[in-house]
Amino acid sequence: MIVHCQSGDNDLGGQETDVGSRYTWHFVTNLFGGTYFWCDLDLGDRRLSFTAFDQEKRGRFASEFYVGDGGVYKEFGCSGNPIVAWRPKG
Repeated sequence: MIVHCQSGDNDLGGQETDVGSRYTWHFVTNLFGGTYFWCDLDLGDRRLSFTAFDQEKRGRFASEFYVGDGGVYKEFGCSGNPIVAWRPKG
């Protein structure tokens, strides 16, 4: 799986990792607001995009995300409904 996370100021580049592995990074929020990170995940024939951090909407942030067969989850074990589901490439 390729994980590519970025903000308006920082592009972390595409990183290859396995589904189920941990992917983390550290950053400092903008004193005046506006820090926003999004991630794109590419798994061969499937992909998804999601907001990883939105300083203006602090509820859109979780310290960890888990990737499973259904998409991205907030809970370890990928139980319940994904917060973002995989979609076919195309």
